[in-house]
Amino acid sequence: MTKSKPLTFEFIIACCQRSLDNKHSHIISTYLQKTNLNVEEVLTHANIHAVIPLVYQTLKKQDGVSESLLLALKKHYMHTVQKNMLLTTELIQVMHILNKHDIHAMTIKGPTLAQLAYGDIGLRQYNDIDILIQKKDRYKMIDILLSHGYSSDVDLKGEVSKFYLNAVNVTGFYAPLSMRLLEVHWELLSKNYAIRWEESLLWTDTRTIELNRHSLTILNFEQQLLYLCLHGSKHLFERLIWVCDIDRLIRNEKNICWDSLSEEAERLGILRIFLLSLSLCHKLFHLALHPSITRKIEQDSSVEVLRDKIIEYQFTDQSKQISGYKHFKLLLSMRENISDKILFLWSAIFASKYDDFKFIRLPRYFAFLYPLVRPLRLIIKYFK
Repeated sequence: MTKSKPLTFEFIIACCQRSLDNKHSHIISTYLQKTNLNVEEVLTHANIHAVIPLVYQTLKKQDGVSESLLLALKKHYMHTVQKNMLLTTELIQVMHILNKHDIHAMTIKGPTLAQLAYGDIGLRQYNDIDILIQKKDRYKMIDILLSHGYSSDVDLKGEVSKFYLNAVNVTGFYAPLSMRLLEVHWELLSKNYAIRWEESLLWTDTRTIELNRHSLTILNFEQQLLYLCLHGSKHLFERLIWVCDIDRLIRNEKNICWDSLSEEAERLGILRIFLLSLSLCHKLFHLALHPSITRKIEQDSSVEVLRDKIIEYQFTDQSKQISGYKHFKLLLSMRENISDKILFLWSAIFASKYDDFKFIRLPRYFAFLYPLVRPLRLIIKYFK
């Protein structure tokens, strides 16, 4: 990256630091002094990577920011705050509905992650609500939400419904009146990623967080961090906010047991993904890594290779859309175990997922053909 003339992305990354050092302050001030400062370019990059609130919060404290840039950022920030408040209200309402019917639910990402990682629900952009329930409650959950005016975005009738609910890990609903999207998960990841959490572990050791004077259940720190690493990696961290989430979550936690986290990641077959995520945080946000983590990164030469490719593809002004083949190859390279690679390869091609059912609505008597829909959709997606 150029030191004399910071690029837009280098500038945005500087704005997303938790605290500015001399280097990042210099990057910001140098960029703001450009005579051809492009406000729309900054907004586009910041919005794609869902970091407008963070960029605004940093720049409103800086000298030399053009009024047009600050006003444009403030407008988007205020819109985000308003939307997040509505989504938080919707989340509390649906959690109340489910709890009232004895369905244990916890919230993932969204408002609770914003509060946990940033201390403010307005500092993180999100567009929907994600909650997790126990697998045994998925049929009951559907009946309850439909009875309260929520509408499903997938046909949940007949044989298609039975096949769908056994094949996928999530289903979507639109809230009455607001039509905000609510995604209800009964497994953290789809079967395509060939990673299995033990459901009992997720529910035996949970945390709570206060939002608008309501106590909401969330994953414990260890499971939350591993989930964020997996969620970001499956999308190749195409949004900067997904790296920032991990960085901020770690910085806000005291007494982290890194050995325990590494052991759990290794047990799940995602140690490389875990190390990759931490390496990105270190490279982009200067997160101080525990010596044991640094040693493990040094022992796996693939980690830094993958990290540098992701930065090249996603976090520079020369970034280009990753082809389907390269995307899949990187995902495969993130798995350290041969057995997991084989299972991932098989599941990625043949295990039906939520998007397959949204891609085409087969009549109920053709529901058995859904395993063939996924290979067809992948061919269209990656080889068109």
